[in-house]
Amino acid sequence: MGEMAFSDLQRQMFELYGAGHYAEALALVTREAEHFPGEAWRLSQWRVCLASRAGETALAIRILQEALDAGLWYVEERLRADDDLQPLQGNPEYERLVARSVRRAAQAQAEARPELLTLPPEGGRPHSGSPLLMALHGNAENAGTTAPFWQPATGQGWLVGLAQSSQVAGSGAFVWNDRNLGEREVSALYQGLAAQHKIDPRRVMLGGFSMGGQLAVWMALRQAILVRGFVAVAPWVPEIESWIGAVQGAKGLGLRGTIIVGDRDDDCFAGAQALAGLLDAEGIACELQIVPGLDHEYPADFPARLERALKAIK
Repeated sequence: MGEMAFSDLQRQMFELYGAGHYAEALALVTREAEHFPGEAWRLSQWRVCLASRAGETALAIRILQEALDAGLWYVEERLRADDDLQPLQGNPEYERLVARSVRRAAQAQAEARPELLTLPPEGGRPHSGSPLLMALHGNAENAGTTAPFWQPATGQGWLVGLAQSSQVAGSGAFVWNDRNLGEREVSALYQGLAAQHKIDPRRVMLGGFSMGGQLAVWMALRQAILVRGFVAVAPWVPEIESWIGAVQGAKGLGLRGTIIVGDRDDDCFAGAQALAGLLDAEGIACELQIVPGLDHEYPADFPARLERALKAIK
């Protein structure tokens, strides 16, 4: 089982969780955790939640302590809001660990800055400048974990800039919950990138996953960065009414978008459909790709879907 992809582990874990097999799910994640050191923050939280659900309070607390001892940490919301963790609330030892984690989170937030990871295009840079894809990670992710999904664009000659938010959720995990702040940060990162690289202004795209997908579409519509289009994977769009003004304001800009969502993505499927419908109603070109059997994740054939979306920008 050590050869499984992280998405496969996640899918199996949630299937067991959904069936109420918490102890079995915990055993699975514990067994496979060593194969995904870059996901230690997320895996430790899963293990705490699963142990709590299984009624193993002492084990849940021990897992959290081991995570903190290893240098991991979580913002308070992560340790309070999840229903899985309700049995732990008020436990003196758990409360001590929460306080320890929150102190570390406050320090990390004070020191956090937006960052940019750049992937150069393959095959050299054209005299007219490189086409640019700015890609935004999903919530509780970072630029490094997101890079493999967007890296295939470099094979088509695109410069890829992976923006990382300054809004912390945990060690190595960042969010875009403050959309206005996210827009300012991504715009500033773009300006810095454009100052260092020759960019083809006719071929600039925004891309993103989940909350990053939401921000990518929002910024494209508002032209916070002058872009030709967007690629949004599983964008989280909970209140479509709030998008009407931005969509209407983008009429006539010649934008071209792609929205990719799985039909098993309970959180994002309806919102993604509604957004695509609103864009279509206002005459903004947007291809909605519904992937059968896909949950809240990138599809396995995302490189081909990304290639198609980028080729549409000429």
